[in-house]
Amino acid sequence: MTRLVAFGLDAPTAQIALVAAVVGGHFLPFARAFQAPVFWWIGGAMAVLGLAGAVLAALGDPVAGPAGATAAGAAMLVIVAAQGLLASPRQD
Repeated sequence: MTRLVAFGLDAPTAQIALVAAVVGGHFLPFARAFQAPVFWWIGGAMAVLGLAGAVLAALGDPVAGPAGATAAGAAMLVIVAAQGLLASPRQD
């Protein structure tokens, strides 16, 4: 589906950014399901950065798609690392 959208926009490099946005979007329901707000941050950041890369690629910047996808992945890494560092240890 992302391939069809990217080619429909005449921006094949937008595909990878669209994939990142979809992957980010799939994290959003986890926030409620697992009562873990960190998934809002992960999903939201990935979706926004992926969509931004796709839009810029559609506007003619061929490196924006891969850059948006890379930024989305980096954002996920930073958020997960920060969550691990900031989370208090579980008391069982």
